[in-house]
Amino acid sequence: NLLSKILLIMFSLFFVSTNLSLAENKIISPYFASIKWNEAKVRTGPGQQYPIRWIFNKKNLPIEILREYERWLKIRYLDGDEGWMHKRLVSRSRYVMLNGNAQVLRNKPDSSSNAILVIENRVVAKLQKCNLKWCQVSIKEKNGWVLKSYLWGVYLSEIID
Repeated sequence: NLLSKILLIMFSLFFVSTNLSLAENKIISPYFASIKWNEAKVRTGPGQQYPIRWIFNKKNLPIEILREYERWLKIRYLDGDEGWMHKRLVSRSRYVMLNGNAQVLRNKPDSSSNAILVIENRVVAKLQKCNLKWCQVSIKEKNGWVLKSYLWGVYLSEIID
């Protein structure tokens, strides 16, 4: 009888501690967000005690959120580098970055539509909406469409209204 009580207590403690650790280390579906401030530190782990890996010096850069741990987010940047950022440094506002050769921003989601301007590699744009193939973006008060496959900060299967 004493042995069964001890086993019950041990099982209960294990169950409670397992649930607490799962609550702190949330498994999430990856999603895109952006840098909220002009300076954002990326660390090697989820806490200020971890060394800084690099510092972003520009707001609105798109980042991919991979995991959450307490108030920290594991992120991935365009070049594939990963690190941890505090949640207060991240915005849910959607921005994209041209990834590759220069592309034409068009007035309609069609390759034969009028050109508005040429977007160079790594230019950041505010994401407005996306269909299966194209995204409407805003760059310095110019709105237009660019092929989704050239953008980093939106999933190819993602549709945004």
